[in-house]
Amino acid sequence: MFKRGQDKQSASQTQTEEWTLINRQTVIEGVLKAQGRVRIHGKIIGDVLVNGVLEVAEEGVIEGTHVKADDIKIIGRVKANIEANGKIEIWQTGQLEGDVRARALEIDEGAMFIGRSDMRPKEKAVATLAASNTLKAAKVTEAKD
Repeated sequence: MFKRGQDKQSASQTQTEEWTLINRQTVIEGVLKAQGRVRIHGKIIGDVLVNGVLEVAEEGVIEGTHVKADDIKIIGRVKANIEANGKIEIWQTGQLEGDVRARALEIDEGAMFIGRSDMRPKEKAVATLAASNTLKAAKVTEAKD
């Protein structure tokens, strides 16, 4: 259900990975803080902070103000501003209402996204781009003189 393309983790890494599962009939009100991989089939009313991967299953719902994780996969419904250190994926059945901040954003055809996106490349790429722009500006100034 949650596999897409090639999984970069080896089988031994997946077996030892910490999992948190929020079942369908579970409703949590407040802040959820977790490590590892978190899969939500139930409902979270509040903020979610995950040091790892957050997966919102097709029947899963998050209603809060802020969601943050290393990577986020939305197959269900999220109404919150979300932030990922890596990639955010909104799958075909996924619905996101809120602003996004991440290094990469992938939205499947049929998915719903209402909000703004702020895409930030890795710091190294930003530094390279800034240095490149400074060099170009210096060349333009030299050419005008």
